Amino acid sequence: GVQNLPFSGAHTDLNSLPTITGNVTLASNTQFSGFEVTGGVSSAAATAFIVDNSVINNAAGDALSITGAATSTLTNLKLTSGAGRGLFLNDSAATVTDLHVVNAATNGVEVTTGATSRIVTINNLTVDAAGQHGVDLNLGGAGSMNYTESGTTNIKSTGNAFYAALQAGSTGFLNLTMGTVNLASTAGAGVNL
Repeated sequence: GVQNLPFSGAHTDLNSLPTITGNVTLASNTQFSGFEVTGGVSSAAATAFIVDNSVINNAAGDALSITGAATSTLTNLKLTSGAGRGLFLNDSAATVTDLHVVNAATNGVEVTTGATSRIVTINNLTVDAAGQHGVDLNLGGAGSMNYTESGTTNIKSTGNAFYAALQAGSTGFLNLTMGTVNLASTAGAGVNL
């Protein structure tokens, strides 16, 4: 059954959250809510999970890394990565709402597909600083990607603010929908498709 941990999920403003030091691994059909993590949060082949109302700071790698998820829900997150990506969706589907990437050493958000088609929706995305691309979409293999950004999108990066590419040998397609966006890059393009 459901097991609530004391004080978790209690602060949707992301202040005064209970802290976890170390990495967190997600399991299928779970909810991780209301923590400040010093370390990374990841999943490998888990699905149907929720991560919400949390702050993740990982100095050593990706802040939030999800691999092979058929579904996931990510809501009200603040991510910082000193040596990787803010959010990495590796051949995964996700519904994302209110994502704030404070700083990412590489890409603010990176989404990849392989053999399986994936749907990713992001409503309200802020990337304050990305060392490479603000958003990086990569299609490799037969899988297609439906990617939708809606609400408010503000991205600042060193490389391209928004980058999408078909990798060599990819037979999938990208269906891209973007609403109102504000894109800024110090050394790349606003959009590079």
